[in-house]
Amino acid sequence: MLINKIIEKIHKYLWPVARKLKPHFKDLKEDILFINWRISYEDYLVIIVFSVISAFISTFVISTLVLYFILNYIDFVLITLSLIYAIIVSFMVFMYFLCLPRLAKADYIKEIEDNLPLFLLYFYGLVSSGVNLVKAIEISARREEFGKLSKDIRFLHYLIDSLGYDLLSALMILANKTPSQRFKEFLYELVSVIRSGGDIKQTVREIAREALVDYEIKLRSFIEKTNLLLTIYTFLFIAFPLVLLILAFLFSVAIGSTEIISSLLPFFLGFIPMAYIIYLYIIFLIQPSL
Repeated sequence: MLINKIIEKIHKYLWPVARKLKPHFKDLKEDILFINWRISYEDYLVIIVFSVISAFISTFVISTLVLYFILNYIDFVLITLSLIYAIIVSFMVFMYFLCLPRLAKADYIKEIEDNLPLFLLYFYGLVSSGVNLVKAIEISARREEFGKLSKDIRFLHYLIDSLGYDLLSALMILANKTPSQRFKEFLYELVSVIRSGGDIKQTVREIAREALVDYEIKLRSFIEKTNLLLTIYTFLFIAFPLVLLILAFLFSVAIGSTEIISSLLPFFLGFIPMAYIIYLYIIFLIQPSL
């Protein structure tokens, strides 16, 4: 296909540049697994190089043409402005691809740790009812409500059921693989108890209790942050605009003109709705998912 040939050509010419970037971005090699693109580390670097070059060229050409059609002339200063703008846009594209795997990894960890208390309670319920650990893992692997944690549990079940690993080896493999420190600690604790012949029920119960305490602390912190954000939002984007609108109305009546109110329309129609969207997004980021 034509598209495949184009991709091969792009990869062929950009790979030497991408290869020079490999020593400087070693952390990306593991982090790109969390964006689910199913591409290699080298291919991701090629995508970065291609995207940056494409962004630079297209931004420079488009901004130059826009300036020319608006002003009906072009000179060195305008070309320089287009060049600076193209550099800024290409740098932003570069930072986007650089941060994307790290942000995906952070989201993955957050989803695991947010769902960990729910999983531990469910797991404790299975273990305390007399179900052995392997069977409890098999039952837990069928659940979907644990988010990304379900994926790790299914991987653990796959190691035991399909690849034939014993329970301890499978737990250690998952502990070394998972990016979540809290889940890693739980797995290590489980391995330690199994090796020492300790009380598994009591251990899972204590870990579940600690997870619930941590969640309660997180929930209180969320409520406090929400109240603070709500206070700030109310003052800046409700009370202040209302006072501003009243003052603008009074001045408009005093001078007999509506120009002041008209000049505030972009603020009320653009900035305030955008601020509300940002406020909701911040709430979404800090809220516990459980």
